[in-house]
Formats: sequence, C-alpha cells, structure tokens
Amino acid sequence: MTEGSVLKKITLFALPCIASNALQNLYNILDSVIVGKAAGDVSELAAVGASGSLITLFLNTVTGLLTGFSVIVGRRFGSKDEKGVKRVYGNALFVSIVIGILISVLGAVFARKMLTLMDTPQSLMDSAVEYLRVIFLGMWTGILYNFFCE
Repeated sequence: MTEGSVLKKITLFALPCIASNALQNLYNILDSVIVGKAAGDVSELAAVGASGSLITLFLNTVTGLLTGFSVIVGRRFGSKDEKGVKRVYGNALFVSIVIGILISVLGAVFARKMLTLMDTPQSLMDSAVEYLRVIFLGMWTGILYNFFCE
C-alpha cells in the first residue's frame, strides 16, 4: 500500500465507498418507484422524499463510524496484534449493536419531531412519519450488515 501510484491506491480504496453510496441511492430510487406504483396518491411518494435526507444522515454517520473501526482493526492487524484485533472487533460489534438499537428506537420515537424540525409540510407528515418509523425500526439490521461488510 505504500509503493506505487498514490492516486491509483486512493482510487482503488475509494471505489467500494463510491459503490456503496451508489447502491444506497439506487435503493432510495427503487423505494420511490415502488411507493409511487403502490400508492395511488402522489403525497405518499413525496413523504418518501421528505424522509430521505434523514435516512441518509443516519446511515452515513454509522458508515463513517464503521470505517473508523476498520481503520483501527487494520492497524492492529498490520502490527500483528492478534489480541488487539479481536478486542477491537468485539468492541466494534458491541458498539454497532448498541448504536443500531438506539438509532432504531430513538428514530422511530422521534420521527415526527425530526420531520417537524425539517419543516415537512403537514399534508405529508403522517405518511412521512409512518414511512420513517418503518425504516428506522429496521435500520439496526442494515447497521449490522454494514458492520460485517466493513
């Protein structure tokens, strides 16, 4: 990793992050398409759009945290500290589970408040809250998935 073209190394390192963001955006697009086709009302689709930035905020924050854990694991692995790798991995798993549960529960509980702070129109509020609660209640599984992918 310390020899050869720096630009090539950085680009190869960044590609999985770029792909992850592209897949997350594809998920949001497909979610909008499914809601748009399933719901006869355009306001349902607008409710999905109103919630998207909150979902992205939480997922990107957790992804950054998990990336930080993988850097620490990589350093321990590079220094051949097997106990350190196991300890950091275990701690990272524990923190990921706790954060996943907290985000899921608190996100579901405070969905309406967060959308109100974002000035979500009242006409979209109930649908956006319902959609956001469903997403938040399942977010812990996505966080664990991302943990094992990092």
